[in-house]
Amino acid sequence: MLRGGSGVVIWNSGGSTLSLINSTISGNQASFNGGGINNTHASGLLTILNSTITNNDACGFGGAIWNDEDSRLVYQNSIILGNRASEGADCENSAILTSQGHNLLGLATGCDAGAPGDRTVDPATVFTRVLGPLTLNAPGATATHALLPGSPALDAGDDTACQTTDQRGVLRPQGTYCDIGAVEQEQDNTDRLLYVSSTSSVMVGGLRANDEDILAYNHANGVWAMLFDGSDVGISGDVDAFAFLDNGALLLSL
Repeated sequence: MLRGGSGVVIWNSGGSTLSLINSTISGNQASFNGGGINNTHASGLLTILNSTITNNDACGFGGAIWNDEDSRLVYQNSIILGNRASEGADCENSAILTSQGHNLLGLATGCDAGAPGDRTVDPATVFTRVLGPLTLNAPGATATHALLPGSPALDAGDDTACQTTDQRGVLRPQGTYCDIGAVEQEQDNTDRLLYVSSTSSVMVGGLRANDEDILAYNHANGVWAMLFDGSDVGISGDVDAFAFLDNGALLLSL
């Protein structure tokens, strides 16, 4: 989660290349342009993927995004909605601003919404239909906006572009397809996941793991992900057995 109280959170300029992935930009105010992002000057490139940009304000142009002066900005699988400005409530663009599809955007609020899979909603409904409040949604360590029940962002992402986890580390997808935005709504997918701990170092699905790690295989999309990295908590030996308790805790036998 990125948050700044009195100005733009991201200023990308001078030909820089920046990627914003699995991130939340919320609750910021800019005294001029770009309440959340100012992408400007000398062909800077900013790529936004599986992120949520909402509830930002600009006194000038672009409540969420100001894209100017030969700069390029592309976005995919992202929510850009519910921001405010004097012009371009969500996006104000005088350069190259391109949707790569499967975004949830405000209706007529300045963002390109013409790519396959793009959806638009009335910006007045963002916190009644789309997103919950900014708060700490477990198991994350940073504040996020969870998706409301029935949100048009649910199962609406492009799986070929989704990350294997969301901002909080929750596996994607939980439903038929991944969700749009920084947060994947959790579902009971126990029957779709296979948990494995190897007795030696292995490489599987492009992922390297040691004997102190636990991997999760998602039958829905054929993706392996690191569920538990033993080295993070000082474990260097083999995990002989493990179990998930009813409260969600992980019990290990070493």
